[in-house]
Amino acid sequence: MQTTPFRVTVSNDIVKELDEVIKLFNIQLVVINEQQANGSLLNPQILERFPPSERRTTSSIIQWVPPIPNWNPWIASNIDEGPLATATMELISGDLRHAEQCKMENELKCRLQERQNLPVFTYRQQTLEHI
Repeated sequence: MQTTPFRVTVSNDIVKELDEVIKLFNIQLVVINEQQANGSLLNPQILERFPPSERRTTSSIIQWVPPIPNWNPWIASNIDEGPLATATMELISGDLRHAEQCKMENELKCRLQERQNLPVFTYRQQTLEHI
């Protein structure tokens, strides 16, 4: 498909600047040959064949809901089952805090035991008395 040509008035300064830019960047102008047949821009090849995908039996619509604790909107169900599914956020937070404190106490006990195994630990009381 070809459009009808129309005249455009361009100042000589712009034409000179365009010529300078073309020379500066070493751009080769494309010459259009009217006698050549118009080529298609569509690629006739099929590059890759993919196996057919499985059809989903569940609905693919994800409904919007405001943020709800313990709710997974992607599968529209509770994230967890059992006691955590009905627990309040305060109870869950308290349980996590207690577990973290127990872990920290165990680490503290291990470090105190490591210190007691050091040779300098036998001089601890004498050092404190001198200070």
